[in-house]
Amino acid sequence: MSVLEQIESIESEAENKEAEVEENEQQLEDVNNRLSQIEAAIGQLSEDQEVASSVEKNQEAAEQEKEQIEQKRGELRTELEEMQSSLEEANEANENSASVLGTLEGIGEDVSDAMGIVEQRRGEIQTTMNQVQNLLSRLG
Repeated sequence: MSVLEQIESIESEAENKEAEVEENEQQLEDVNNRLSQIEAAIGQLSEDQEVASSVEKNQEAAEQEKEQIEQKRGELRTELEEMQSSLEEANEANENSASVLGTLEGIGEDVSDAMGIVEQRRGEIQTTMNQVQNLLSRLG
């Protein structure tokens, strides 16, 4: 896979991960709201232990759901870190190409088209890296 294809693949994957992160954030917010409401209800039912015990089952189910959501967050974080590593490798390869082109330019060769490709890649790598880092920060 060429460096450009690798970058484009990571860009596409980052867009998909953004949607997954947004969905995960919403799920986490929803389950936290449910837990808060259930805990409040249990507090209000403190005198009716039979009903409170029944509601505690709902709380346990919500806590299990929250654990699954947190696990998915961890998986997303790992996948994004792998993408970040791939982007760093692509950047290293791109910078190596820029160095070689600089050497050729130094001996008078016209490498402007190739430098344009390197610059385009540089911009795409940086944009995608920013997107991945933003998603990582959202996941905490």
